[in-house]
Amino acid sequence: MEHRDVFILETIIEYCDRIAAAIDKYSISKERFLNDQNLQDMLAFCIIQIGESAHDLSGEFVKNHPGIEWRKIIGFRNTIVHNYGSFVPEILWDAIEKNIPELKEYCSQTITK
Repeated sequence: MEHRDVFILETIIEYCDRIAAAIDKYSISKERFLNDQNLQDMLAFCIIQIGESAHDLSGEFVKNHPGIEWRKIIGFRNTIVHNYGSFVPEILWDAIEKNIPELKEYCSQTITK
């Protein structure tokens, strides 16, 4: 694995940790998230950064690590950025709740291999 890919995975893990820390620090529940535009913006920023980082992974890495749907992560980032006013907060929450912990675990395991 290229050193650059390791750095990118570490960046993805950092943003996953930022999301988890914000949820803990601000006691963010689904209901609170769905009713607070500032929380949505804050966590959407982290998702955007994860998508940007995923975009920077080498083609070889993406090809050799199909355990994560990297193109979907990038596409989700693009949806948030380019259709920001129309993205559905429930979908963002579902990604935060379900996909972010899985992504962090996958990246962490990949680095340690």
